[in-house]
Amino acid sequence: MSVQHKKEKSGRNPEQGASQFKQPSNPRVLVQSGQIVAGRVIGFITNERNRSKREGVLIRLENGERALMRANQVGGAYPESRLERFRPNDRVRVEVTVTDEGQRRVKASERMLYFDEVAAQLADGLRNVSGVCVNKNRTGVLVKITTPGPAYNLIGLMHVSNMLESASMQRIQINQNLSVDIVSATVDRQNRLLRLSLASVNPRRQDIEDRFPVGVEVHARIVKVLDDAFELQLKGKELCLLPKTELDNLDPESLGLDVSLKLYVTGVDARGVILLSRTMPL
Repeated sequence: MSVQHKKEKSGRNPEQGASQFKQPSNPRVLVQSGQIVAGRVIGFITNERNRSKREGVLIRLENGERALMRANQVGGAYPESRLERFRPNDRVRVEVTVTDEGQRRVKASERMLYFDEVAAQLADGLRNVSGVCVNKNRTGVLVKITTPGPAYNLIGLMHVSNMLESASMQRIQINQNLSVDIVSATVDRQNRLLRLSLASVNPRRQDIEDRFPVGVEVHARIVKVLDDAFELQLKGKELCLLPKTELDNLDPESLGLDVSLKLYVTGVDARGVILLSRTMPL
């Protein structure tokens, strides 16, 4: 019996019947951008010319989706060598950055979570950190932090305003080793950078640390009320900060401007602001 006769006898085309049972080729992507999820390493993306060089990590998320994490999204800012630390079945924690339901594509980042954790540790800055200049332009210098620690392998921006004079930037060369202060960590979706200053041009902070060592008792008056802290001033006009949590057990109405308090120095931040507490530091 011919194939054509079989089709006519059955009243349907076998190929059409089979297509009715095919699963959708593009099932819905279940994760959303910004979602933090766990997963396991299932493979690697390698360079077409050099198969031994990894360019990304393939991850099976806990909900079954497959995600790609590129090299520039692993840990710090220049993490290509860090890709070697991954092994199949390693557990990872990532943030979803891109989802495309049409192409069933998910991209993930470990760097965003890494930076958030580092930024929390650098709330009070970090002094005399080692780094190397990786780029420069008219507005400032980009420095890769090389000191092992919370900012290791991240990039910081040292703006010309954080140098003693504009000529300081002219003397800095690419690949030059530098000693810098980390003033703060900028946490946002566009510019996840460390803000730096030259440690060698911050004599004011050193002077304040020498005059107000940790544990010394001072009297300071309130000059400004911030969202989470009080800004105070000493007789010598030095600025101080006191967290509001330090005064939770006091009457808020008694803490107006020009009120004087007896406090203790707990340190000096990267900006030269004296940090205070109501209790003597250990």
